[in-house]
Amino acid sequence: LDDQQNYYNIGCTILVSLSESKLLIHTTLAILNSALLDSWYGVNGQTQAGEQRKYFPERVRQIPLRRIPFTTPEAQRVALASEAKALYERGPLRAIEMAAPEPTAGRPPTTTVVNIFTERLPSLTPPSPPARGGGQSIDSPPARGGGQYIDSPPACGGARGGDSNDNGSTTRSEGEPTDWRGWRTYWAALWAWADARLPQLADGTPDTAHEQSDVVHDVLAHLAERMIALHKQKQASAATFTGWLEQETGSVIEEWSLKTVIHSFWEQPWNEIERAIQKNRGKCVQAAGMRGKQADIAIQPLVRVAQGHWEIARRSLTPTIAAIIATDRLIDLLVYRLYGLTDAEIDLVEGG
Repeated sequence: LDDQQNYYNIGCTILVSLSESKLLIHTTLAILNSALLDSWYGVNGQTQAGEQRKYFPERVRQIPLRRIPFTTPEAQRVALASEAKALYERGPLRAIEMAAPEPTAGRPPTTTVVNIFTERLPSLTPPSPPARGGGQSIDSPPARGGGQYIDSPPACGGARGGDSNDNGSTTRSEGEPTDWRGWRTYWAALWAWADARLPQLADGTPDTAHEQSDVVHDVLAHLAERMIALHKQKQASAATFTGWLEQETGSVIEEWSLKTVIHSFWEQPWNEIERAIQKNRGKCVQAAGMRGKQADIAIQPLVRVAQGHWEIARRSLTPTIAAIIATDRLIDLLVYRLYGLTDAEIDLVEGG
């Protein structure tokens, strides 16, 4: 999200909110960064090596943004959104009072991801607007991995191992869910809240005449704002280690070999951090004019001290990263529910 009012006009696709639109830009950001819409673009758009998405205007115009009827009375809309925000704030504390709901009944599941994207999503979205001015049409998000709100958090979701629960989901040993069913249990109160806002017809399709999707829209905007704040918090915390390392070595991390290892230090085992420091030992000691064995000896005290700083920085980042992952998965769940996907359809999307 370009919240600094910069304008990128080289090699980028720019999305802007039309003045007459009631769809909040933060809601759009949340939906575009969700697992569902990322998977849609993976099928319908272009992808570079490493699953990096390439966003071009002609494909971006076809992204199926959900039709939102803004019909809930204002006072009720504010009260319901406040209720959801309170449930969200309690979520990381696992203050969930409701059991996970039964799987949605209704129409039989579609059999492929392509069917979901070609038959189901278009029925919930307004017609694509005509091209305006032929130019580039919010800064589009790259590939998934916790949502591209500012930068890339650690990957989340999917089968990552762990212990099975009675409900068929898996969780990490420390209690964090590893698949979408586990996250639905984690966020059970908010899933039930969304169920109440998004009723379905007998065939399992959304009851758009009686829904309160505008309230879900408001909550998604709030969650996108929280993701932005959390990423900024993560960046500030991470800078305590990278900034210290630059100060101690008298060099700039951007000029290092293996700089991506240092920039993602909280995801890396210590031996990788040490390898990156050793790889750049020439830069680390060049200010002192040291070379060869003298440089090898001189770098060892730095490596020992750096490990302590790395451990402290990782611990300080743990709660922020956990909140980023949990919030990102909540956005995924609400978008699945907003688009009316069944459990079987979500399984297909989550399975890639």
